[in-house]
Amino acid sequence: MSHATYQNKWVECMQELMEQVQIEYLPVDAKENGQHFEPGFQHFALLYIKYLQIYRKLEECHDQMVHPQKRGSIKKVLKSTIIRILELKEQLITFNLRPLNRFVALDEVLTDLKLNPETVEWKVPRYFLDGKECKEEIEDKQHKIDHWLGVFGMPLEPDDLLDKKDPFEVGLTTDQAVAIIQKNERGRMNIVKADHRVQFFKASKKDASKKQESAEDPLESQVLAATRIAAHWKRKVDRRRFLKMREEEFEFLGMAPPKKDKGETDVIAEMQKHRENRKKMQEDADDVFEKALKQQLEWLQKKKGADIKAELLEERRQWILEYCQDPEHGKEFPEKFDAFYQRFDQNNEDEEGDKGKDGKKGKDAKGKDDKAKGKGGKGGKKGKDGDGEEEPLEVLSPDCLRTT
Repeated sequence: MSHATYQNKWVECMQELMEQVQIEYLPVDAKENGQHFEPGFQHFALLYIKYLQIYRKLEECHDQMVHPQKRGSIKKVLKSTIIRILELKEQLITFNLRPLNRFVALDEVLTDLKLNPETVEWKVPRYFLDGKECKEEIEDKQHKIDHWLGVFGMPLEPDDLLDKKDPFEVGLTTDQAVAIIQKNERGRMNIVKADHRVQFFKASKKDASKKQESAEDPLESQVLAATRIAAHWKRKVDRRRFLKMREEEFEFLGMAPPKKDKGETDVIAEMQKHRENRKKMQEDADDVFEKALKQQLEWLQKKKGADIKAELLEERRQWILEYCQDPEHGKEFPEKFDAFYQRFDQNNEDEEGDKGKDGKKGKDAKGKDDKAKGKGGKGGKKGKDGDGEEEPLEVLSPDCLRTT
């Protein structure tokens, strides 16, 4: 598949997730509108199945997409989706028809949605083993396992988990085994005698029929033989034709896999080869991205690092001066800088509150404008106050300050 295919699939997943978010808020919306909507097993089962379908698409996009930054964004969404699936599984266990049973039967829901049982099969994300973040952890765990296996004197080769017990060991004594063998031998001899007797009767019948045929006309016997050969041959040809028609029909309906021609390659092997190629492209793209990111950070630190450091230091010195000039603190030097970072959080909360108020006031803007025209004196006073207000300074976010 091409890059555009996984890009479109990613877009579809995000649209489906937005729809799922709206469905998640159905109980809250119904309660606000005064309607009765009580979520139960059916509601959570539908959400669980839909999230599983989205998870499969996202996992495939993350595994096959090459762009490193897009893969990082997809991974965040993928982790959130996995967490939500686990939460829904707990809800299904709570609302299960069989109380406190961890096996949840979704057969009826899948039948209503006309989906295969494979839809609810869980698939472990491939980045658990292929991801760069997990490689070091896996190697560390493997090293510990090998160490402790060597300490306890156990083999390092993986166990095939097969039963090492001798299959021919039945746990019988010699007398019991001899009695069983004698019994089976007597039965075998009787079967052979009966077979010889049956063959003798068949041979006698054949001899009698040959004597009768020799007395008949040879031309009629030849015609009869030719007719039987033709009938058998036609039956065999028709059977082959109908079997071929049946196989073609099954292949057309998707009930049987397509036949492999000699010139065609194995589809599974081709897909595996294509995935390996894309994995190599991912590694190359990740290396290029990390190298470019490192170069940009070095350039920023070299060219603008001193200016940024001076601005941040000046900002903190100004805050210290204001802190010391405040009569409540009594010209004491601040022991902690928590108040310096907390004021940014307060500014963000104030801005969000102002935006909410503006949204509510936007509906009655025309009425307030008419009232403002009728009250000129009061409007003038407000204008003077407005001119005296200072615009708030643009400050950096607290996360940026803490990282520096």
